[in-house]
Amino acid sequence: MRATEAVLRENEEKYRALFTQSTQAIYLHDLDGQIVDVNEAACLQSGFTREELLQRTVFDRHLQTPGVLPMSRETILASWQTWPEG
Repeated sequence: MRATEAVLRENEEKYRALFTQSTQAIYLHDLDGQIVDVNEAACLQSGFTREELLQRTVFDRHLQTPGVLPMSRETILASWQTWPEG
């Protein structure tokens, strides 16, 4: 049990380091597109604070740029809903 907890803790530390230190913007979102976490690069590249981004959806970024999304918002959401949980 302790070995499993140690591995989980180590994996979380690795994930957190990759997430926070990446120079690429990372947006984590739920299946409705609501942003649930972002890294510093996402804030710098978008011009929004973390708190502002957490009030948005991944679709809000593209409202001023029609045609950026490869398919409609509805199609993307429907696709996400078919993904298995977990």
